[in-house]
Amino acid sequence: MRKRIAYREHLILGESFQRMEYGSWVAQYTLVRRESHGKRTDLPLHQYQFNAIFRSKSEADAYALRRAKEWIDKN
Repeated sequence: MRKRIAYREHLILGESFQRMEYGSWVAQYTLVRRESHGKRTDLPLHQYQFNAIFRSKSEADAYALRRAKEWIDKN
């Protein structure tokens, strides 16, 4: 299940995945901009997959969510 959080008029989807050949987790996120009245578009605003790997999905998602917030704050 994907982790979702609302942050500054965006919805951040933590979409980390496991590499089968290594067993490690790759951090990834997708941003969706929220419209007025809490509605959102279905089209991603920004998506990023990191080169960093993690031992667990929760570690990878936490990293991806933190980096997504940083991207929103800068843009």
